[in-house]
Amino acid sequence: MTLDEFSQMTRLGHNTVAKIERDETKEIQPRTMSRILPFFVDRFREAFPNADADPYDFLIPPITLGAWIRNQRFRRGMPQKKLAVALGVVAYSVIRYESNLTRPDSSVQSRLRALFGEGFHRFLVGGIPAASASSFTSRRQAVRS
Repeated sequence: MTLDEFSQMTRLGHNTVAKIERDETKEIQPRTMSRILPFFVDRFREAFPNADADPYDFLIPPITLGAWIRNQRFRRGMPQKKLAVALGVVAYSVIRYESNLTRPDSSVQSRLRALFGEGFHRFLVGGIPAASASSFTSRRQAVRS
């Protein structure tokens, strides 16, 4: 398969595919990842036979709420700004959710449920993880001082 054929199949620009091939990108955007990854699922499974069947879960393991949100966002090729608009929050809130610094409130949780499904409830049993909570609290206290 040529570079031109692959760029037409993925609906990505020739230059974008060429930069990825030459490893000249700082970070692959979610939209780009969601267009490329389906073409490499079989090769992915061949390269990582012990991995679960889902390459997204291998690349971004959904072990925390933030990782789960990022995993779901990447699956849909959705930038953080677009997710923020869909959830009715500012983009910085999405960054904080994905970094496990804060958790979405109940209204945002209901929008997450409508957008991504029920999978995030397993992360809402406890509070913010201890490391994140303590660092968040210490930053809050530093700001108040």
